[in-house]
Amino acid sequence: MTVRIHLLVAAIIAFNVTIIDPVACTTPYCCTTRSGPLPPTPTPPTPPTPGSGGFSFMNSLGNHNGPSVGNIGGNISTTGLTSSIVADNFAPIYTITTSGVYTFSKPINISATGSATLALSISASDVTIDLAGFALTYSGSTAGVSGIAIAEGMRNITIKNGSIRGFTGSGIFADGSAATSSTDVIQQVVLADLMIQGNGAGVTFLGTSSYPLKLMNITTSTISANSSYGIKYSYVNTGKLSSVTASENSNSAGNAHGVWLDNCNNIDLFAVDTERNAATGGTGYGILANACNRINFYYSNANYNSGSTGSPGAGIGFALTSTINCTIDSNNANENNIGYYDNSNPTSNSFIRNVAKRNGPFTTSTSISGASISTNYNVIVVLDAAVASAANTTQLVTFIKDASIKSPQQANVAGVPYLNYSFTD
Repeated sequence: MTVRIHLLVAAIIAFNVTIIDPVACTTPYCCTTRSGPLPPTPTPPTPPTPGSGGFSFMNSLGNHNGPSVGNIGGNISTTGLTSSIVADNFAPIYTITTSGVYTFSKPINISATGSATLALSISASDVTIDLAGFALTYSGSTAGVSGIAIAEGMRNITIKNGSIRGFTGSGIFADGSAATSSTDVIQQVVLADLMIQGNGAGVTFLGTSSYPLKLMNITTSTISANSSYGIKYSYVNTGKLSSVTASENSNSAGNAHGVWLDNCNNIDLFAVDTERNAATGGTGYGILANACNRINFYYSNANYNSGSTGSPGAGIGFALTSTINCTIDSNNANENNIGYYDNSNPTSNSFIRNVAKRNGPFTTSTSISGASISTNYNVIVVLDAAVASAANTTQLVTFIKDASIKSPQQANVAGVPYLNYSFTD
């Protein structure tokens, strides 16, 4: 033991190590043999000052003063820009003219817009509006005031993550109906994680036959309880609706449809639910595709849609009028006035693995598009003028209508090819 102690003392002397009294050590820098001045104490960065209200501008590096779930719309090329928008800026409207991400930091209520017919205008491309879970509402009474409007020619627009309520026009309106050149076409719009409720209409996308809108997409959103239609695509070329609910839109004049596609091409609907859309004085459809081409419906539901009392043509689950080359696959249409309606001549639409049940019947035989309906209300297909004027409307032959079979599973067990299934009990 003595030898070891002597060796330790010798090592300390050889290496000239300074031993510091731990009691006297009051800073982390005193416990060192390093000579010279102490390094400066680091100063933590000052956090950005939150916006005082409304919503704030976020640059492309993600420096912002509110939550965000990512830029679904595309890449933002701006850098280093900062701005702040408060609710007072909405008198009468606020116009976005710079690309970037705009984030709400509080709810905004608009009580008046003066002579303007919108509250917030997007007049720049590459813009994301993140409502951050807050609501944009209108408490005024001026007719036709929309919540967020996308101007002609804008591209790469995302609106997400919040509520839009109470506007007398559309909750969201992309108006390209006055386009005169390809530069006026609105393109690449994404609506995601939105609640659009209690407006005059939910979402309106308008193009023209010469200059249709392109790549218009809605996902994971609920568009409901609006006083006309939920979603309208008019002259849109290529788009998608996925995981969307468009229900309980209603009025007394007609066109109270959950989803209304007019003169559209290449639109996919996946997991779209349209229920209880009702027009007490006209037509209330779950999904209407009029004068369209290549519309595809997958895993969607259209239930309990209704129209004028006693008129079977006023409440249809899936209505295809003058629409061709469509695929209707694995959908449900239940307890509407009519389940599926197709008047293409001859039909070029493919119905696969669909179910229709308990649609109709009604006490009166009422015409729809010139066809007398007096037999099966689950599925109606008008093939030509001769059939349309006959006493009974021709039904889609690929639907199974066997009273002894009560489900698609029973059809498979019985060895009946399960293309589509229709029953009324």
